[in-house]
Amino acid sequence: MQQHLIEQYQQHKNKLIGYKEPWLVELREQALAYFIDQGLPTTRQENYKYTNLSKLAKATYQLSELNNHVEQETIDALAINSHSTLLVFVNGHYSAAHSRINESQENLYIASLATALKEKGKLVSNYLGKQVSLENSITALNTVLHQDGMVIAIGKDIQLEHPVELLFLHHKEDNSMQHVRNLIIADEHSHATIIEHHYALDDIEYLKTVVTEIDCCANSHVHFYKIQNESTKATQLSQIDVHQHRDSCFKYMGLDIGGKLVRNDINTKSLSSNAYCQLNGLYITNHKQHVDNHTLIEHLSPHSTSSEFFKGIVDDKSRAVFNGSVIVHEGAIKTDAQQTNANLLLSSDAEIDTKPQLEIYNDDVKCAHGATIGQLDEDALFYLRSRGINEKDAKALLTFGFAKSLINTIPEATIKHKLTQLVLQKLDATQSIKEFLS
Repeated sequence: MQQHLIEQYQQHKNKLIGYKEPWLVELREQALAYFIDQGLPTTRQENYKYTNLSKLAKATYQLSELNNHVEQETIDALAINSHSTLLVFVNGHYSAAHSRINESQENLYIASLATALKEKGKLVSNYLGKQVSLENSITALNTVLHQDGMVIAIGKDIQLEHPVELLFLHHKEDNSMQHVRNLIIADEHSHATIIEHHYALDDIEYLKTVVTEIDCCANSHVHFYKIQNESTKATQLSQIDVHQHRDSCFKYMGLDIGGKLVRNDINTKSLSSNAYCQLNGLYITNHKQHVDNHTLIEHLSPHSTSSEFFKGIVDDKSRAVFNGSVIVHEGAIKTDAQQTNANLLLSSDAEIDTKPQLEIYNDDVKCAHGATIGQLDEDALFYLRSRGINEKDAKALLTFGFAKSLINTIPEATIKHKLTQLVLQKLDATQSIKEFLS
């Protein structure tokens, strides 16, 4: 893939956003040099032991183009809140025609990355690439070829009344690739909810990389939701890097139901005292899907707290991976870190590889981790069948019950309803069960 990447970069470099910005050109070329040298990760690397990218390494995807032929009704059906600011991207490119910015306040900036480079160039250069390490092949690939993305800069004391929704669609371009770069800056005492959606309008093959950098300043609160429902033939490689400062709160909830091969890396750092981080995730796989969640929570300062709870429902011949690491660095006393991974296997051919990890470098902490793997309760299934519920509906009820504890952690009713509908759709629940559980 290294040679193909060189060709794609040379062919498109004068069309990529910021191609006249010396600092961004230098950043792209540094990333290109790293990717040429390292290539994609292999299963010989511990963090990719269970996720094989060898087929991707041989692929020759072409960089995607904007396709604006998407009906507004389709957009409206996918968005959650009609009052939300909505930024729509089609094949990795911002579509102003489909977007709306409903929030208008002083010291609040929401725009596509291409627009922000023109209007807020210094802001972007101060943050872009600073949260992540370029010595990471997926980050490097994204840095070289990112076509667009969004910038959200929330000023001091601003509290957004409605969520900001980012809708990323793939439409028609078979065997293509798109690369998205996002930047979120939450200033002191700000509050925001952000929803990142990924949907495919056609069941075709493509590659998508998404890198999101988030800076949570003192006493800021960011709630971040990610809904991944890509094509059954697609590959998505996603990375979120969060820096947390004093008294900040970052909450993440992810739902993975689509994609053929999906890899999520979520990395957070508590850089100052009293930071709180919550990472929750639900993945549901069937057929031959592969979903890999890797999380890294680094406690670098005293009195920080983290809570992590991921659940998986794995069926048919699919495979899921969970590798969650919590590192309590020296000096990070009074840290409280809790980590749990629970999985439900619905098929003897399905596989889950789970590895929760703790690394603790001082004594004065409170930390715990655990993992479970189980099957549907046959007694509960029999009970429901004996009450006249058919086997399909009984399984859907029990499986949804397993997922419900995570969905119930969502405070916003509209978001909770959307995730409920998507989960029930993935579980192939009948209409009567959907109506009953909604």
